[in-house]
Parts: sequence; structure tokens; C-alpha cells
Amino acid sequence: MRKSLCLLIAIAVMMSCTLNAFAVTELTTSTGMETIRIDGRNGKYFYYDPLTGKVSADSSTTATGLGDLIMPTKENSAYAFTAETNGTVYHYQVLDETVVDGEKQYFIYCNDLYGTNPTAYPTNVFDPDVEGTIANWLNISFLNGEQGDGMVALDENIKGHIVQHDWLVEANKNAPEGYPTTDYSVNCKISLLSITEYAKYAKKIGWGAYVNGTMTSGGIHIFFRSPVGNRTNLRTLYAQSGCTANVASSYATAQIRPAFYISENYFRENKLTGYGNFVSAIIKENNTRDSLKELGYSDEEINGIFTDESLTFDSVTVSGDGLIGSELSVSAVYSDGVEEKCDTSAAIIKWYESATENGEYAKIGGAEGDTYTIGASDSGKYIKASVTPVSLDGSHGIEKISDNAVKAKGHINAVVPSVLTSTTSFYTNDGRISAQSPENEFVSKNDDGEFTYSLLNTDIKDGDVAFLVFSNDNYGDVSTVSEIFHTNNTFNPDDKTNIAHWLNNEFLNGEGSAQNGNKSVFDQTAAQYALVNDWYVEGNGCGENANYKTTSVTQNDYTATCKIALLSYSEYLKYHDKIGYKATSTIASSGDRTLLRSPHTGRAYTMKFFGSGTGSISNQNMANELNSDGSVKNEYSFYFETNPVVIRPVMYLSVDYFKNAKLAKAGENVKKTIRENIPKSELLGLYTEDELVSILGYSSDSTDVSDAVVYGIAAVGETLGVYYDESTLPENAKVTVRWYVSDSADDAGKQEFEGIRCTIPSNYEGKHITAHFDVTDSASGEKLKSEKIYVGKVRSAQSVSAVYTVVDDRNVSFTIKNTSGDDTKTARTIVAAFDENNVMLGIEGKLYSLSAAVTDKITINEVNNAAFYRILILNADDNSPLCALTLR
Repeated sequence: MRKSLCLLIAIAVMMSCTLNAFAVTELTTSTGMETIRIDGRNGKYFYYDPLTGKVSADSSTTATGLGDLIMPTKENSAYAFTAETNGTVYHYQVLDETVVDGEKQYFIYCNDLYGTNPTAYPTNVFDPDVEGTIANWLNISFLNGEQGDGMVALDENIKGHIVQHDWLVEANKNAPEGYPTTDYSVNCKISLLSITEYAKYAKKIGWGAYVNGTMTSGGIHIFFRSPVGNRTNLRTLYAQSGCTANVASSYATAQIRPAFYISENYFRENKLTGYGNFVSAIIKENNTRDSLKELGYSDEEINGIFTDESLTFDSVTVSGDGLIGSELSVSAVYSDGVEEKCDTSAAIIKWYESATENGEYAKIGGAEGDTYTIGASDSGKYIKASVTPVSLDGSHGIEKISDNAVKAKGHINAVVPSVLTSTTSFYTNDGRISAQSPENEFVSKNDDGEFTYSLLNTDIKDGDVAFLVFSNDNYGDVSTVSEIFHTNNTFNPDDKTNIAHWLNNEFLNGEGSAQNGNKSVFDQTAAQYALVNDWYVEGNGCGENANYKTTSVTQNDYTATCKIALLSYSEYLKYHDKIGYKATSTIASSGDRTLLRSPHTGRAYTMKFFGSGTGSISNQNMANELNSDGSVKNEYSFYFETNPVVIRPVMYLSVDYFKNAKLAKAGENVKKTIRENIPKSELLGLYTEDELVSILGYSSDSTDVSDAVVYGIAAVGETLGVYYDESTLPENAKVTVRWYVSDSADDAGKQEFEGIRCTIPSNYEGKHITAHFDVTDSASGEKLKSEKIYVGKVRSAQSVSAVYTVVDDRNVSFTIKNTSGDDTKTARTIVAAFDENNVMLGIEGKLYSLSAAVTDKITINEVNNAAFYRILILNADDNSPLCALTLR
């Protein structure tokens, strides 16, 4: 009956072009589609209305009967696979699976475009029994090897595995007269997606497709089997926006992406050339290692498919400072019992990066070693690594990505500082300053000559004080440096043609020089102790600071990571009273213009300067440098066609510089700062006692503060304390103890606690603890003692624990607690005496039952020739230390 009806309809079509044709099909459901929301790529949401058959775009996120929230990407590689037949690579997406008669079938969507509709037949139905329709062509001509006007014919290797399927076709209540107004089904092998399937599987599909092996850039219409409302067309998918569209005019040019179900046997009889994680699981489910070998899979491919889920890592950690040009390394800790099953040298390492710390990480191409060198293109990105264990038989374990990420820093316009440097501290007074500021100057003499600096500020870096210094020497006219590109308004140490790169390479290493300066070679002692710093650079007017805005150039604030910098405009304004405007030697008779790292605000190729010289700059009146609207005057810029502009570097020097570079003279502020941060005892040898008094202003009195000791053990819940001999301290001594926590013993870490004692919280397990012990004379401000004491790596909480209290240098009270619930546990105290050569002179011990908490006191009995005493409290079960202390 059905075939005769189709024949009658076909005859009617030939007789009258006004009669719409469709086949009578078995009704599967009469339930109309709900409104479906599909997220496009332009920030709008796309809705399909089954009543009108229309798709509309709206920025609203609310509509009745919304479907799943869908945001298609261009291609979802996890569900993708490729196969090669007769030299042609075919692309597919696995959308779903079902079981029919005990056999699995997989829903496949072709990710290749097979050309336009060869029939170009506008019909509102999808029925393989209606000649001239796309459904008929797909299941007769295309299925039997005919191809359209694009790509190639159907993949012969997959053709034999395509199975019959009942496809639901959504109808439209507003369909033209003569067309179905309720949903129906058709039975055939090859179909097109319906709009509901697209909405359901959009995340697995992606909106892109391949044309002759190349991914489309968009703008292509792709067929659906769902009709378009009251028109005589099927619907299309507009690939450029990722949404469906009512485009009748594009019907004839819409592209074909077939959909079909295939038998599980396809994956047993064909080798795939590429596959995502989801498809890899399908291959594994349908094969053995031997069967894959027979299909031609390599050992590496087989090992990747047959993942051993028992092979895991507990943790993966990336280490490194994050500076561009430096190396990152990765380390991994195997789960219990796993390492002995694995070939540790064969572990697979991959590197990933993301624009944000918690964002989506993408694999870095070609980065697969145990180290990764940070490149300029990585700047500002977060980098992680993954490690996959490999068993002794070659099976792969579970890939684990690192628990932490390291941020790459140092490249231009990429790293935005968390704290901006004085961007709003623009002075409004007249800013008249003297030529020099002697109270902030110091002079250092070494084998390279005599060098003069201004001390601008101090800061804490890596747990130590660092000194911000500005050179008062004139290192020559920057325009005479041939290695750099002069018309540039950026400060970029990664650009070989930039002044910042030259300063931190040739200049820093004493190899490059400018002409006409009083110094030709940079102070190599300062170069040795200069610290890497993130230098804040005002962008050309895009920050929030109204006092530094552009008139033509767009540039964001950024940081440049390097050792040697130039002053920024903000720093000049902040520290102008410590700088003065003249260097120790000048080129121009009226003084020199000094180059800044801040850009000119009105030109794209110039940097700002400060200083005297001819032109509109006079009397160093800083208020004159601002226009009435707060912007910086254009004439205050680095422009080589005018007067010489000199190089005066700025840098952070470590405290070790002042312990190794002898000063010939120092201003009062410099003396005071050194005395406040460096104990006199640490400078003896570099200076004589008299020189410390005359040059740096130290007190002539000698105060010998004894070393401090840390008691307690580094374990969760334990209390650490610092003991020092108060009898050696002067009356006005101020003692400060700061506790630093770090990820490794070599890392300075950051300060977490301050006080004589600290109790270790549980989240510090595995961290390293160092105590910083400082003694200052509160009357003079002079630093008397500065000591770092490494405590150790924090262990887990102990069931048996002990706490010391040092009464004096010969008496220690203690409490031992047992929380294990085992009343038979015991603890032992030991006191041992040693001479100056670390030879033990005597030892005493005592055993305690821990059926209850024990509180007692240890009194040290003097031993002849003893230089110090070591006190230990041990868990007697395994002799593990509970507390350790050394007294002199």
C-alpha cells in the first residue's frame, strides 16, 4: 500500500508543480518539540520555536521550555576519530551508543562536508521513499558510491557497517498544506541530524567541519532533516555562528554532513588513524592487545589505549621561578606500591598552559621533556605539566596534571602587577629640588673604580632586605648605543633591540658602553649582587591614573622582569627629594636629561626623561611638567634630535652587596639604613672597628649577642620556640622572631608568624620552616644580630609529642603527651655533653612511662671542658625524635 501511495505522489509531482509531496510514514510520536536554546558564538542565545518553526537570536537567558545550555566549540576532539581509506582521511564524531539485539551500535556524525545537495530539491519532508529528495539520494545514490560536488564518496570501509535505523523527524504544526503536522519516523541507513539531536549533542559535535581535509573557517550552511516551519525547505545549520537558521535562499548550496549508526564490528575490523579519549575507550572495549596488533596499531598506540587505571601518582608538582628564558621542572610522587611496577624513565610528560590560573589548559606543542624552557610567547600565562606512569610491560597509567601552576613573567605588556607602584603619588607642589641629595648618597670603591649611588628605599625580597639604589654616575648618551633601536616607547628586556635588553646583557656584563659619560663600564660588584625584580612600567595612558594619560597611543600598564632598569616617572616623582637632578658628571653645561623607562604620552616612539638642559625644562619645577588637565606635557620626553639623554641605572641590591662592597663614604640616611639592617659583627673584616664608626656611624661599643636555638620538632600540631641568652643582650635590645614557610629547603618562602613561639597548623604538612632571629638596639636602631635557623620539613601529626620550655641555660622543663591510646608507650630523655671538636664527653638518660601525660624538668650537670649540651626527647618505641635542643 505504501509503495503504491509513493508512486501516485511521484506521478502527481510530475503533473503539477504546485502540489507538495511527502510519503505516508508510521507515526512515532505526536509530542511537539519544546523550545530549544543554543548558545551562539556572538554572546547571544538562539531559540527554536516549534510553533512557528523559526529560530531567533536574543541576549535574554530566559525562555519557556529551555533545553540544555549548549555552547558548541569548533571541534570536540574527545569524541572525534579519523580513518584512512585509499589515501583519503575521513573525519567522524561519535555522538552516542545504543544496544540492538545484544549488539552495540554507535551514532556517528560525519565531520567532513560531502558537497551540496545534488538534487537541490526543496521539500519539507525527509523520506528516502520520495524520489528527488535528499533522503532518497543519501540512501540510494550516495550509499552506493555516488558523490556530490564536494570531497569524495562515502567511506567504503565504514559503508558495510552502517545499520538500518528508525529516525524521528520533527514536524511543524504550521507546515504548508499537504505536509506532516505531527512527528513521524523513517527507516533507513543514512540520515541528517535533526535540530533536537544537534541541541542534544552540540557539545560533542562542534560547529566546524572539514573540507578536503581542512577545517572550515565558518559561513557554511549544513543540512538538518528537520523542516523549516511553513516553508518547503529543510532546516540548515549556519556554521559561522553555531546556530540554526531559516535560510531558504541557501537551500541549494547547503552542505551535506551525513549521520548514521554503525555496528561495533567496525572498530574490530578497522584501524583508526586518530581518536580522542572517548573513542579510545570504544576501541579498548571492542578489542584485545593482540587484535589491535593485527589491525596495525603500534605498541605506543596500544599502550595508550590499554590504560592501567591502577597506575597513578599521588601528586605532580611544577617548580621554577617563572622568568622567561628559565627552565621549569616537574616532579611526581607515585601512589603506594606503584613505583615498583613502573619504568620510571619512561614516564610520559606533557606541558600545558592557560591564560588564567583556573582556566582551560591547552597542550604546548612539542613540549614533552622533564623540563620546559619558558619562551616570550608564554608570558603572562600559567603553565602546568602532566605525568603519565608507564608500567614495565609498557601499559600507560592515569595521566595526572600538576597540582600547581607557575606563571610566566617578564615579557612586555603581559604581566600586570598586583600592586601598582605609586601610580597615584603625583606631587602637586612646585617640586624645586637641589642638584644633589648628599644625605642619601654613598660611594663604593672597588677594582673597577669609584661608583656613586643614591639610596631610594628598602624592601623585603626572598626573606631578606633589599636596597633600591639609583646610580649617580653618568654612563653616557643613550643615542650613542648602536645595538638598540632608539625610537621605541617600551621597556622590554626580551627584545634584543630594546634599551632594557642592552642594560641587562651587554651593560650588566661590562661589555657595552655609551659615549661621553664619566663611566664606561658598569660596576661589576653591583652587577654580582643585583636582584631580579618585576619593574612596574606605566603604560601609555590606559591605566586609571588621570595624571598619566595618552593623546594618541594605546598601551596597558605592564611589568618588565630583569635586574637593571631605568627610573619610572612615578619613581622619579616619589623619590625626587632623594635623587637630585644632576649626576656626578654632566655632558651639557646646564645639566643632563636622564632617560626614564616610562613612555612619552603623545608619541609612539619616545620615552620620557627628567633633568636640566636647554629647552622648556627649567628649575626642575615638577608642577610645570603637568598640563592643567593633569596630563604630562609632551616636551618632557626622550627625543634624540635634541640634547643628550644619559643613562643612569636603577636596581635592587641584595644585603650581601653591603657585606662585600666597602663604602668610601655614606650619607646620614645611608648610614642609618645599613646600621638598621646589618649587624656590626657581620661587617668586621671588610671594615676595621674604627672605619665602622667613622664611615657608617656604628657605636664604638661591642655587643656580642649569642646565637639563638630553636626547640621542638617540625610536625603538625607541635609548638616550636626560640631560646636565646638574655644575659648577652643590652638593656634596650628588641628581639624579633619571624617564622617563614616555604615549599622547599632552598626556597626563602614567606613570613607566616611572628613571635617567640608558633604552633604548626595541619595545612603546613610537607612545607619547610625557617626561623628568622633579629636583635635591634631600640635606642640607636642598630642591628645587633640577624640569624636564620632552618627547622626542617613538617611531618604529619605525632601520636606521641613533647614540648620544651627553656627555664635558663641549664634547666629545661618539658611535657610529653601520648594520644595513641596505647598505655604501654614510653619516652626517653637524653642529655649529652660535647667539646669544641664535637667529641662527646658524657651522656645521661631517663625512661618515662606514657600511661599518662608526663611533666618534668631536665637539669644539666656541668661537665669539664664541655662547649655545649644537646638535649633530646625520643619516642622509645622507634627512637624517633620528639624534641631537640642545643644549649651552650
